[in-house]
Amino acid sequence: MGLVGVGPIVFHHRPTVPRDALVLPDGVLEAVELQVQGVAAHRDRLRASGQHVKRGLLLHGPPGCGKTLTVRYLLGGASDHTVVLLTGRDLHMVRPAIGLARMLQPALVVLEDVDLVAEERTMYPMGNPLLYELLNEVDGIAEDADVAFVLTTNRADLLEPALAARPGRVDLAVELGLPDAEARRRLATSTAGTSTSASTA
Repeated sequence: MGLVGVGPIVFHHRPTVPRDALVLPDGVLEAVELQVQGVAAHRDRLRASGQHVKRGLLLHGPPGCGKTLTVRYLLGGASDHTVVLLTGRDLHMVRPAIGLARMLQPALVVLEDVDLVAEERTMYPMGNPLLYELLNEVDGIAEDADVAFVLTTNRADLLEPALAARPGRVDLAVELGLPDAEARRRLATSTAGTSTSASTA
């Protein structure tokens, strides 16, 4: 994937992940799509009825369960949205990232491994400035702004409960666990199809 950098900002080519590449339990992807894409599709009606449009989604589960692939699918399907992605060492740039999303909405703000900055506040007797900054910046966006926050973590048990205390922070938490029997069957079928295609190409 090619990258173009301008100062601290790196522009990525938007990923393309087909819907059928995601093997998730029944209803999970539909709930994710409704939270991110469904609200955007009906933002004018929601605003007219006084409902908040700013929203948050938390994807959590063990490594390898599909969180990153699900995020990539969402990004590929949001061609009319500005996407701001923070991960790892870039998570300290919460303030400028959310400010950018506010200016360039509709926008998606993705915070991967959010537990790195949003651990429960009791873990920090002297306070956690990045946690407070994250909460303040999210709350600072108007409720009618078309900005969706997508957070991922392997350790939901470490997260600060205040992340879900107000509308527009984390409104929906979705656990992506280990695949069930049906998901394993679909994975096996998908893998077999890929191997056959590769061997006959």
